[in-house]
Amino acid sequence: MSDATSSAAQEQFPDLIRNRMGQSSALVAAAGALIFSALVLGFLWGRTVNHDVAWYLIATREWLGGARLYVDIYEVNPPLNFYLTAPAVFLADLTGIADGNALSAMICVWMFISLLASWTILSRQDDLPTSRRLVFLFGVALALFLPALRDIGQREQLMVIFATPWLLAQLPRRERLSPLVTMALAAVAAVGICLKPYFLLLPLSVTLWQVLSARSLRPVLSLGNLTMFTVGIAYVAAAYVLHPEYFSDVIPVARLVYGTIALSDEVLYRVLAFRALPFLPFAVILLVSRPDLPGIGVLAAATLAGLCSYFLQWNGFPYHLVPFSAFAVMTAFWVLVRVRSYTPLAMAACIGLSLTAFRVVFFGPYKNGYVNALLAQTDPAWKPDGLMVLSTQVMPGPPVALALHTRWTSRYPHAWLIPGALNGLQHTDCAVDKARCDQLTAILDRSRRENVDDLVKGRPDILAIHKGTDFVDASTFSWYELMRDVPGWAEALRDYKQMSSGQYFDIWLRCTGATGAIAASCDAAK
Repeated sequence: MSDATSSAAQEQFPDLIRNRMGQSSALVAAAGALIFSALVLGFLWGRTVNHDVAWYLIATREWLGGARLYVDIYEVNPPLNFYLTAPAVFLADLTGIADGNALSAMICVWMFISLLASWTILSRQDDLPTSRRLVFLFGVALALFLPALRDIGQREQLMVIFATPWLLAQLPRRERLSPLVTMALAAVAAVGICLKPYFLLLPLSVTLWQVLSARSLRPVLSLGNLTMFTVGIAYVAAAYVLHPEYFSDVIPVARLVYGTIALSDEVLYRVLAFRALPFLPFAVILLVSRPDLPGIGVLAAATLAGLCSYFLQWNGFPYHLVPFSAFAVMTAFWVLVRVRSYTPLAMAACIGLSLTAFRVVFFGPYKNGYVNALLAQTDPAWKPDGLMVLSTQVMPGPPVALALHTRWTSRYPHAWLIPGALNGLQHTDCAVDKARCDQLTAILDRSRRENVDDLVKGRPDILAIHKGTDFVDASTFSWYELMRDVPGWAEALRDYKQMSSGQYFDIWLRCTGATGAIAASCDAAK
């Protein structure tokens, strides 16, 4: 062998070893992502799905069956999540599995794809050893799942899953991504961000950090940002064309009444304390020490965006902090794989991760006491055709319909128009602001009338009347008083007979034309 040939072989040998190591680590990462996603699916299989997710499953199935969004299905949120829920409905119909299990499978598939894409990005981090990249990928996997354990399938979790590869692509690296990959990552992230306008804080915060770091406005017009902007404009235009009622009807109504669907400020701060305080020492040390860790500013900006979105929504729902918790977990893991010694910052990261893990384990997966309470008041032999729950919150309704494997016969997930209208009328001086009172009265009358229409049209076998006063300021609120003078209510209720009265619900059974076990229960109640 000549000296030239020997020299060429020696130069190629490190590249060969590096390529084989890269292939091996990619296989390990792919296998780990697959195993993690499969374990998550096994854990979620058969569990009660989140109440909002239950509503989307029911409403999406109705929509795919011919119902019109924002007419036959009256929902306050924009239409994108219906489209993202449709694959779960198709999967359920194709395989025969329950809708909730199909949605869990869909989430796990998206999680697996997100982890694979994340590893592809991380593999470009030449200055980070493979073992540390794998540890960080494990942290990303935990971030996609654990903060949303009680809120699987919520839009916050979907946004985190879709946006994470794009976020990791903003970390500094020696090798640039191709324009096509950059656009693809940004487009997928934009889909998640379009689920809620508050999610715009994520790209805005990251871009602001990049502008300040580079002392240039060039990041504003990056290819990724332009792609996101294009997708966002296209989505709004498509929604306006396909679902004009959302803009002409839902938005004006929601602006008047939806703000009252919120928890108290006390609950808001308590939720914040439970989820944010574990990372407070980490944040303080990070601000004070300002460590020279590549990419830490990008992840910290994303975490701050998640926190700000919680405050911007200002209604105290815990799942609104899922983006904050997820990006905080990623930031803490990034510090752990980047630091070379056990520094105070690393200790604070471990404390934040440990306390977050403890909170998740302590509270556990999603639970819905209303489902068990309502099921306890129904006879398993009834096999009802249709359920309608009059309630001012969503928890007692759609999840119960899924548990009973029956139709949900209301156009609403819950009576979300009524609390805002009642509270607005209670706190408005109608002598001074008659126009506002007239608007609120019209909304209240509309909701009451449409609930009667849904009861008459849907003919549910079970009518459950919730005794709670959620989101209504008046402690004397009663559905019977509210509906008493609505045309058609008394006539519709004559077809029903009250079967039981529990702590949370009055259960009425449709006895007119009843057969089987329902007819037997009606006869026994005479």
